[in-house]
Amino acid sequence: MSAPNPPAAAGPPLLLRSLALAAVGTLLVLVTFSCLRTFARHENQLDALRAAVLLERVVLAEGRAKPLETPSALGALLPDHPELLRRLTGACLLDDGSTLLYHGYLFDLLPTEEGAVLRVWPRRHPNTGQDAFLVTPGGILGHPNRAGRWSGSTAPPVPGPLSESGWRAIDAPAGRGTSY
Repeated sequence: MSAPNPPAAAGPPLLLRSLALAAVGTLLVLVTFSCLRTFARHENQLDALRAAVLLERVVLAEGRAKPLETPSALGALLPDHPELLRRLTGACLLDDGSTLLYHGYLFDLLPTEEGAVLRVWPRRHPNTGQDAFLVTPGGILGHPNRAGRWSGSTAPPVPGPLSESGWRAIDAPAGRGTSY
């Protein structure tokens, strides 16, 4: 008769293995969620910049031809351009038509002596976006807005002296990313 096999070394208890798997799964979910949130914020920002360029080409050109008297001119100009609202799927006008909401960013027009300025900023910094933009007669300006100074409908960006304010000239987006 042969000798009985010695018992195999017992592994970690089932509860310990289950807890380890749960911890790894939780960590994976948290990392994935963080990456997805960063990706969504970045895409919102790029969509906002692309929409600003589109609005600049159509709406601001018209606004320069006819002087704007109030910031609500954006809502007044958009109905004349239904192709814009078709291209900006999901966009809606807020604040009696003075502000456009698109992919987590707010847009409005600010009349200035040099011509209308299109202001673009996150609706809820940093959840829907971070950077702020100004589309001026001289080009597009971007600001990293890290502190969230411009966030929500009551805090739009205000053009100021460029050398002191952190605004930088940027190129219209050709692909991914911004150039400032």
